Amino acid sequence: MRILLWTISFVILSWSAYWVIGAKSIKSELSESIQKFNSGDWSIEYSDAIVRGFPYRFDVTINNLTVKNKKNYLTWTLPYFQILSLSYSPKNLILVWPKEQELKTKTKTINLTSNKMLASIERTNIRSYDISKFILEVEGAIVKSSQDLVIQSKSLILAIDKLKVETAAYKFGLSSTELSIQPSDHRFYGLVGLFNTNSLNLNINADVYLDTLLRVTKKQDYPKITKLNLKEISINSKDFILTAMGNLETDIQGSPEGDIQLKISDWKQLLSNIKKTGINKKIIESLRIFSILSGNQNNLTLDLTLKERKLLLGPLLLGSIPKQLIQ
Repeated sequence: MRILLWTISFVILSWSAYWVIGAKSIKSELSESIQKFNSGDWSIEYSDAIVRGFPYRFDVTINNLTVKNKKNYLTWTLPYFQILSLSYSPKNLILVWPKEQELKTKTKTINLTSNKMLASIERTNIRSYDISKFILEVEGAIVKSSQDLVIQSKSLILAIDKLKVETAAYKFGLSSTELSIQPSDHRFYGLVGLFNTNSLNLNINADVYLDTLLRVTKKQDYPKITKLNLKEISINSKDFILTAMGNLETDIQGSPEGDIQLKISDWKQLLSNIKKTGINKKIIESLRIFSILSGNQNNLTLDLTLKERKLLLGPLLLGSIPKQLIQ
């Protein structure tokens, strides 16, 4: 019996020592990572960081967090941010955002509220920064801009899964239900204004190839997309169904180039609720002509080409991609 008690005591003391050492190591690594992060355009400030969760978890809570980018005049403010992990499997992380967040740019303030926003990250191993899997879940999201743009979504799931171990290739999936976008200035938001009266369901399935691996906590430049295989993009509501697929690659300037096939069913119903601005009247008339040429008055199939930041339908120029969007 005495040997059993000594054994149990030794195990408890050993595990307690492991947890304390692990908690101190996590705080030290967090502080070191933030110091490295603060050496460039980005900076992170916070009031304090607390580690809880003994004996089975390492739960880090960072309070009064502010993330800034001097170059882009961006400030992201959160009352807290959490990084959760199991003490016996610390390579897998869970990230928890607060219900209210604020983003400020040079010209606008954006408020994000949600009922739930959390993500899970799976690293290749405990000492690696490389992400092998990432899943983000958001419920009841409302995004409000000081310029009256409102975006709402009942649920959103974003999933990124590494395709091959040694390459920067990832499977990308996005699903959003009851998505609505309500811009106040239809002229500025252009085609986005087509969807302002509908509750949409959005699904994206693609293979994405980057110029560098996705990593956590390690300071690096933004990964750039080198190749994009769009297996399917679908947007549907009670009024219409829009699908797209294609293959794109980036040129030397980082602009996408390639072909996309766009299909729209019940397109007249989609356009019937559009505010009759000058640019929208041109869009409606152009689509009517294309439907007549295709011989189908209700459904449209458009073969689009992206080249030198221009969107083309055959030889017809539909518009240009803003440089800011590419950046």
